[in-house]
Amino acid sequence: MRRAWPEEYTLEKQRLLTSITFAGIVIGQLSFGWIVDKFGRRNGMKASGIIIIISSLMTAIPFPGPISRIIDLLVACRFFTGVGIGGEYPSGSVACAEAAALRPEGTRNRWYIFCTNLMVLGGYLIANAASTTVVALTGQHTPSQCSNAFRILFGIGTIFALIVFAFRRFVDEGEQYQQVRKDRVEISYKTVIRYYWRSLAVESLVWFLWNVTSFSCTIFAPRLIEMIGTPGQSLVQVFGYTACISMFHFPGAIGGAFLSDKLGPRVMLAMGSLCQTLMAALLGALWAKVELPAPVFIFIFGIFAMFGEAGAGNNISLIVSQSAATPVRGKFYGAAAACGKVGGFIGTHSFIHLMEAFGGEGSKMGISGPFFVIGGITLLNSWVCWFGLRKVKLDQKSLDNRDREFAMYLEGK
Repeated sequence: MRRAWPEEYTLEKQRLLTSITFAGIVIGQLSFGWIVDKFGRRNGMKASGIIIIISSLMTAIPFPGPISRIIDLLVACRFFTGVGIGGEYPSGSVACAEAAALRPEGTRNRWYIFCTNLMVLGGYLIANAASTTVVALTGQHTPSQCSNAFRILFGIGTIFALIVFAFRRFVDEGEQYQQVRKDRVEISYKTVIRYYWRSLAVESLVWFLWNVTSFSCTIFAPRLIEMIGTPGQSLVQVFGYTACISMFHFPGAIGGAFLSDKLGPRVMLAMGSLCQTLMAALLGALWAKVELPAPVFIFIFGIFAMFGEAGAGNNISLIVSQSAATPVRGKFYGAAAACGKVGGFIGTHSFIHLMEAFGGEGSKMGISGPFFVIGGITLLNSWVCWFGLRKVKLDQKSLDNRDREFAMYLEGK
C-alpha cells in the first residue's frame, strides 16, 4: 500500500490503519468473551466469521473515488475485521480447550496447541507464501500493480474465511458448556475479577509482555530484512526471506507441544522466554560488532522465534484457557487476550521509536539496540511466569477442577 499510494498513504495513515485494527481486536475480545459465555462457543465463532468475511470482502473491492476516501474506507473495514479477529480468541480457543479435555490424559496440551498456535503459524506461512506469489505475478514496479497485489491478497483472505465458516457447521458445543446452559448459569465480569483477579493479573501481564516482543518482531521482520539485505531488494526477495523465518516457528511449536504435556505449560513458558533472552542478546551483540549477512541474521532470528513458539506462543493461551471455570471461561480468556493485544499494539508502535533512539536505521546500534531491549522483556516475562504462576495449578484435569472450585465459591457467597 505504501508503494501503491506513496503520497496519500502517509505515516499517519499507516499508524491509523494499524491502530484501528488493534482497537477492533480488543473490542472483539472483550465483547465476544461475554457473547460466547451467554450464547455459546459455536455461535460466537459463526458471528466472528461473518464479520471477518464481510469486512475482508469490502477491503478487497476496488471502490472508485479519491484515494484519500478509499484509504478512509479501508480504515473502517479494518476496524470491523479487527472485531471479527478479536472474537475468534475467546470463541475458538475456549472451544478448543473444552474439546481437548475429551482427549486421553497426557495428550491434552498438545492437542490444544495443535489446534490453536500451530494453525496460526500455518496461516502466517501461507500468508507469506501468498504475498510472495501474488507480488511475483502482478509485479511491483507501478502503483497500479501494487494496488492490485494487496487487493488480491485481501480477496484470498476472504476465501479462507469462507472455508473456515463452512467447516464450522460441523462444530458441536462442548459437554461442559452444554451442562452450564442447562443450569442457566450466568456470571458477571465483576464476579470474574473478584474471584480470579490474581491469576488474571499475572496471566494478562505474561501475555502482554509476550505480545510486546512477538508482534514487534513479526511485523518488522520484513523491514529488518530490507535494511540488512542487498540494497534495492525486490518485495519477492523480502517476502521470501520472511517466509524462511516463519519456517523456524514450526519445530518450536510442534516439539514444544509434546514437552508441554511432559514438563507442563508453566515450565515450558519460562524456559522458552529465557532461551529467547539469550538469542536476543546474541543477535544484538553480533550485529553491534559486525554486519551479519542476511542468511546468518535469518538463522539466528529464526532460532529466537522458535524458542518463542515453544514457550509463550504455545503455552500462554493454553494456561489462560484452563484457568477459569466453564461459565466464565470466555470472559476470563477475552480479558487476558485483550491485555495481550494491548502489548502487541505497544510493541508494534514502539519498535521504530526504539530504532530511532538507538541511532536510526543507518547505524549498527539502531538495529542491535532494540534486540537488547527485547531480551530484557523476555527475561522479565520468564521471571514473572516462573514465580507468578506457581499457585496456578494446571494439570490434565484442570477444567474439571476449575468448575468444582468455582461452584464451591458461588455456594459460599
